Amino acid sequence: MDNTKTSDPGVISKEALAYLKNKNLKPTFSYEDVWKEQHNKAFTVAKCMDLDLLADIKESLEEVIEKGITYKEWSKDITEKMVNKGWWGKKEMLDPKTGEIIEAQLGSSKRLKTIFQVNTRQAYQNGVWERGFNSVTHPYILYRIGPSLRHRKEHLAWDGLLLPKEHEFWKTHYPSNGYNCKCRTRFVSKSRKEKYEKEGIPDLTSTENGYPTKTIKIKTNPPREQYVTYKNKRTGETYRGIKGIDPGFEYNQGSSNQNQNKIKDLYIEKSKNFDSKILGDTEPTKESLKTPVDNGIGKIPKRYKEAAKTALNAIKKVHGDGNLPQIDIKSSSSRNAAGAYSYYPALDKADCIKLSSWGQHPELTLVHEIGHFLDHQAIGNSKGHSSANRDFEPLNKMIDKLKETEAVQSIKASRTLSNSYYLDPSELTARSYAQYIATKTKDPILLEQLHDVQTKNSDYKYSQWTEEEFKPIIKLWDNILEEMKWLKKKES
Repeated sequence: MDNTKTSDPGVISKEALAYLKNKNLKPTFSYEDVWKEQHNKAFTVAKCMDLDLLADIKESLEEVIEKGITYKEWSKDITEKMVNKGWWGKKEMLDPKTGEIIEAQLGSSKRLKTIFQVNTRQAYQNGVWERGFNSVTHPYILYRIGPSLRHRKEHLAWDGLLLPKEHEFWKTHYPSNGYNCKCRTRFVSKSRKEKYEKEGIPDLTSTENGYPTKTIKIKTNPPREQYVTYKNKRTGETYRGIKGIDPGFEYNQGSSNQNQNKIKDLYIEKSKNFDSKILGDTEPTKESLKTPVDNGIGKIPKRYKEAAKTALNAIKKVHGDGNLPQIDIKSSSSRNAAGAYSYYPALDKADCIKLSSWGQHPELTLVHEIGHFLDHQAIGNSKGHSSANRDFEPLNKMIDKLKETEAVQSIKASRTLSNSYYLDPSELTARSYAQYIATKTKDPILLEQLHDVQTKNSDYKYSQWTEEEFKPIIKLWDNILEEMKWLKKKES
């Protein structure tokens, strides 16, 4: 089974989509004909001089961003269009600038991946910039390497660099910084910066079973740059470039738009293609607000106060609960699990939720563990993981549907994931619950963390579902919560 997902942008904001839609078509012979910031306004594919085909490529990438289409699906459709229009393989072409006839490489599988990766990643990072730059509560930017097997040494030197968003560094180093570059950025609040300074951040080059095993200190001073001389062969222009950034990539694709519009929030409409019919109506009623889930949460360690606030506020937007027992959140130093729901089997009694200091996604992990808590203590007809007992029909239907997904089939075929753990009904319930809450609320932090899991360069990405696969699961979760009389709806 081929589940290749080449940097699938996942769920992307309206700003990312607008960035691509607002570009004008510009047929060019060479990638050097459109340079640096010109890419913010021009959509081009080198050697594609056919305006109709160029429009087809642009529209297909807009659909990728809007609907979350995978690389596999996109490449199949666009290859057929390219072949039908004769834009495939090697062909002789006239260079309009020099008058020379050269053998040019047109469409190919390698070129398709480049077209897909560059355009979707640049659009995604533009959306991140627009939201973050206009957020008064996030004055800093953190540079992080992406899920690649090998990294440029310069990009490794920038990993963990945390600077004010107005810093000159971001004018030239804002990702993507080259072909196949998967680096990304995160806008950071003052309190999160202080936490990182005190505790460090996960070392993304050292992982085990998808989790970092070490931490690194953040950097607050950019390393000294090395420069190289580049020459644009099309214009004859010689300029000094930055080592580690591919020629033409040393520009910030979002900065040209930062003063055009006030952006409320990057991820408020990240799931734009999930229309109201799929997502449902989640404005709370007065009655459902009486028993929020956080009534069941007791003490919270100081280090997790902010993460807990994000997670619990998101849950409250979707549903209330029944009469939950109260449990505490505790900190752990486990390197094997980002979180855990603990209970006493003999008493069938809830104990606590643990969050590991090594975990990368505390907010999403907490929602996941609350999913276990609800499954064990409240969902269904009796206490004790209803998902495992299979004693609650709406939950049974949801689990059965999950087992049909490609993600679950990929876990079964995986040699690196523990099948018995990742296929356990209670684990499927908790993972789908976390994705349900993130998608339903469109919370920026939860969606960012979900996207990080979905695009990992390992089988761990199958622990969550693609946007398309998850659509029917949303309705099934709605049914579960409606049956429990928990789902929040508008007052009629």
